[in-house]
Amino acid sequence: MARRSGSLHLKAIPKGERTYYHLATSFRDGPHVRTRYLHHFGALTPQQAEGLRHWLGQWTALGPGRVPSLATSPRDALEFEENLPSFRHGIVALGHAAVGRIGLRSALNDAFGRVPERGLRLKLVEAMVLNRLEDPSSKLRLAEEWYGRTSLPHLLDLAVSSFDEDDLYETMDLLDARRDRIEALVYERVVRPLEGGGSGGVLMKDISSTYFEGQGVRSTLEAKGYSRDRLRGSLQVNWSLVLTPKGYPVTLEIYSGNTKDETTVVGTVERLERVFGLKEGTFVGDRGMLTETNLKLLHAAGFHYVVAETLWNEKEVLAEAAKKTRTPMSPVRVAGKGRQSRLEVGSSPEVGEELREESWCEVVGKDGRRHIVVYSEVKRQDEFESLEERLAAGRAIETWARAGVKRGEWTEANHHELVKSVTKQLVKEGADLLYEVEWDQDSVGGLNLLVNRERKEWEEAKAGWWMLTTDTELSGPEVVEVYKSLAVVERAFRTIKGPIQVRPVGHQLDRRIRSHLYVCVLAYLVERWIQLKVREGGEPGWARLTGEQALEEVREGRLQQVGIQGTEIRRWKVAGFTRVAELLLEKLGVKAEAMRVPTGLL
Repeated sequence: MARRSGSLHLKAIPKGERTYYHLATSFRDGPHVRTRYLHHFGALTPQQAEGLRHWLGQWTALGPGRVPSLATSPRDALEFEENLPSFRHGIVALGHAAVGRIGLRSALNDAFGRVPERGLRLKLVEAMVLNRLEDPSSKLRLAEEWYGRTSLPHLLDLAVSSFDEDDLYETMDLLDARRDRIEALVYERVVRPLEGGGSGGVLMKDISSTYFEGQGVRSTLEAKGYSRDRLRGSLQVNWSLVLTPKGYPVTLEIYSGNTKDETTVVGTVERLERVFGLKEGTFVGDRGMLTETNLKLLHAAGFHYVVAETLWNEKEVLAEAAKKTRTPMSPVRVAGKGRQSRLEVGSSPEVGEELREESWCEVVGKDGRRHIVVYSEVKRQDEFESLEERLAAGRAIETWARAGVKRGEWTEANHHELVKSVTKQLVKEGADLLYEVEWDQDSVGGLNLLVNRERKEWEEAKAGWWMLTTDTELSGPEVVEVYKSLAVVERAFRTIKGPIQVRPVGHQLDRRIRSHLYVCVLAYLVERWIQLKVREGGEPGWARLTGEQALEEVREGRLQQVGIQGTEIRRWKVAGFTRVAELLLEKLGVKAEAMRVPTGLL
């Protein structure tokens, strides 16, 4: 029997304390009256429901010729992103919510004071920060392509036509000019509350480098130096971070590319007191940075220290430790092979990891300094295996060289080239200190690799050991745990250089280089909060989730327009979030905000 259509209406379905609404139509199918649901609007407030009823009244007024056929499926009756506007929403919505949730937007607002067009500048800073999280790009591409393809014009209430590339550069200059004030407020209002408060505390400093790209007027910061990016001979800028134990950034410092690590500590101590008012705490670092002079400087400034010691410089202390009875530490995790001196704080064991014990003892050196000496059997086995692999690599190189001599490729006339080649291969294998290269045309094979017995015996003696020096009164295990937290700095460098893409630097002016680096640090601050917040409470499967992975989970979220085919009726909706993404947003406490259509589009 033929179906006869009825009118479109808004169907209300109460569920618990909320009421959900559907776009529905009633029709008669023989003796029965049935309801077809065309679209689900979700939970609505009474005001929103009344607005939708008014919307339907306008549509009905278009006349029966504009009503879709009941034979059309509900999905076909709705238009989606392929033919209506659709914007990338997931990551920028989460980032926008996070900037507000952690208090970063408020801190930036107050730091900008009475600057002209403060509202515009604040929105542009946020746009640059979120760009590093969603799709890092140049300022030109940000302004002309990326921004308009996201939901940020609606989230920030800032139209695409409201700014251009020059506005972004002017905002970067303002950011650099006010960075001391910004860092101080971000530390006080964002970092300290997230870290758990306290004055001073543990601070970790390390230094890295980033290379340049492009031509033009050279910056005073560009220079050739030791490259952490392993790009020898490239122009670079050096920069350091001081972080809290949880990995939140306190301050960024920028230096010319040839600056030596140890020369940066004086400025850091001065900056911590001048900008942040920090006159006490415990400084954590490696011996390359915290030299004897710098340790005295820290002590004079009121800071304590925990420093990784170079065993070669403390042979007597190591010999004394080998004679002493050691105390077992709390179990530490082990993943097959690998030195265990840099475990990230707060990480959970991977599946299949075992628990092994390290042991420690305390030795006071002749100079009165306190050393915490740690021994690990796992580390010893690993280092013995490494030693044997490097010795075997040397024997293989020797065999290769002698074969060439036998074939006549190497003679007295060109033996210097052979020695140079062999030395280069030894360096590549990490075996250059274990062998001495000798050329003797009268010997068998012409070239000999002689094992450096002193070096080999030293590596066997130190296998399994590592050492810290401290002037704190912490127990041995506490000193070790404080030092292991230095791993968060390495993790920060990996994140900023990886998904946030700080490199290569395309700017040439000093102030733009500094502000580019700081925008990346602010993006890392947001990413770090997301990671630690998701990991809170030990959710199954989320204990090792990184901030980058969390952002990728929500990437497919879209802000899109839908409507009824054959009509001018349109509405906006947030779609594309998977169930996992929704759970993640709920865990972060931003689900309602991230999945809500911006007010200006309702």
